[in-house]
Amino acid sequence: MFMKSNIITFILIMMFCGGISFAQTPAFSVIKLNPNDTTFVRVYNGVVVNKDFQIKGFNSIKTITDKNEANRLVLQKKPLMIIEDNKTDFEYQIENKLFTKNASLIKNLDYPLITRPIAINGKIVPKSALNDINFSEIKSVTYSKRKFVDGQDTPFGCIDISM
Repeated sequence: MFMKSNIITFILIMMFCGGISFAQTPAFSVIKLNPNDTTFVRVYNGVVVNKDFQIKGFNSIKTITDKNEANRLVLQKKPLMIIEDNKTDFEYQIENKLFTKNASLIKNLDYPLITRPIAINGKIVPKSALNDINFSEIKSVTYSKRKFVDGQDTPFGCIDISM
């Protein structure tokens, strides 16, 4: 009988302590960002897109809400939404080639983990066109800090490929 009452008391104390700790746990909410929210300047795969551009699929969304930093990057007084797709195998190979040759480049980038668009001979190409490129035809791969490439705003720069 004594052992049974100790077990019941132990269970009641554990339930009470669990209730207290649950009540003290701060509530948090997950913010679901809409990739088509035009209250942000939207950067899709490294290129600023206009308000009419509809994003259907994406892998991740990051934001820069510090007004000074957002203004420095895109010259608009809106927060920045960085939307990225999955990288293709070709993009991984190009980044590997670029950063292996110049490892110090990673240290000098403000945002090293942001996807940058790929320009071939000065023209930004869509991801779908990357599949048609023969890797052996590439002469050089460089990083450009230019904000505008081929008339498109690239706030994080771009990867330039010479063929």
